[in-house]
Amino acid sequence: MFLVDWLRHYLLCKICFLFDLELAFNKTLSFPLWVILLIQLLQSGAIVAISVWIGMTLSSKVNLHSPCFEAIANKSKFVERLRPQLKPGFTAGFIVGVFLIVINYATPSELIANAPQFNPMYRIFAEVFYGGITEEILMRWGLMTLIFWILWRFIQGNQNHPSHLLAWISIVLSSLLFALGHIPAANALVGHLTVHIVAYVMIGNTVAGIVISDMD
Repeated sequence: MFLVDWLRHYLLCKICFLFDLELAFNKTLSFPLWVILLIQLLQSGAIVAISVWIGMTLSSKVNLHSPCFEAIANKSKFVERLRPQLKPGFTAGFIVGVFLIVINYATPSELIANAPQFNPMYRIFAEVFYGGITEEILMRWGLMTLIFWILWRFIQGNQNHPSHLLAWISIVLSSLLFALGHIPAANALVGHLTVHIVAYVMIGNTVAGIVISDMD
């Protein structure tokens, strides 16, 4: 059911984004809209499915849990599992929000000048469901769990309790990889990279990833 809900929301995000693409970049699409949607949906759906499988398979081995989804799956009390996560969740959101507002003043002029102008409602919808859900599944539930398991398996030697140091290393590495994943988009947007652009993208995305992961 989770994958079905995710695919529905993701498809809607992509429809909104692609319908607005011509206005944003003043370009026409090279292929029919339904072809682009189908390719992106199949590609992203496969990657998310793999990430979900990795998280479900390896998370319990390194003592990582998803209390709310576990409550839904086990038909236990959802609110009781959610309540302890509210404070750290709001705290992380507040910290990251303030950080993003502050770092926004350091945005490179090249990124501002070349930023596509999307419909604000489309952008908010896509950022909530893609940035807020899909990327977290990919980078935290999937990638971070995989890195944590590999470190625990080959460095700590399958000891019963993975160390906090390995958890922190996993958080930092997955956050750095998350930030690196945004570099090609910045390069495509501007046409070149500068130290300022790379530092802005890396710092902005790494700090946010570390804070969110640590508060989970």
